[in-house]
Amino acid sequence: MKEDFEKLNQERKANVEKAFASSSGVDQFFLHVLDGFSYRYITDEKSSQAEIQVPSKAKYVARNTLESMKRALELANPEQKQSMVQAMKEYMGKGKPTTQFQIQVDASDLNDDGKGVVKSKCIVDWGFPEHNGQQVSSSEKSFESEDWDHLRKHYPLLLDDLCELF
Repeated sequence: MKEDFEKLNQERKANVEKAFASSSGVDQFFLHVLDGFSYRYITDEKSSQAEIQVPSKAKYVARNTLESMKRALELANPEQKQSMVQAMKEYMGKGKPTTQFQIQVDASDLNDDGKGVVKSKCIVDWGFPEHNGQQVSSSEKSFESEDWDHLRKHYPLLLDDLCELF
């Protein structure tokens, strides 16, 4: 029985390594994770699809600009709420205020065997209308990966914890 379990575990690990063997496999993993997390954390009923980009090799960004300030004001941080309300008052009558949400992933430090560091950052930018990074709140975390299987199993947990900023 124990031998069967170990054999299945080795086969599973081999399949994971095979899936991550090319850069497209790594890209697929991070794009899939970002797609799921962006749907869960940075969309609303009006804006149900986030823009997901690969600005450079092994760097991924999910971005969505929400027109509803209701979602932005649901943030738990009182300092953020206060700053957003102040910004809304400044722009009142000058257009519809928006908030931009971003999830950034930098996997450029991963080796071919899946060992390395993945840096992640979540950003809320309420500096409408430009969203130039002047009025933001952000949170960053790094994940130390042991191999592809470890990354696949544990990285989404770290990202879930990080996305609590939203």
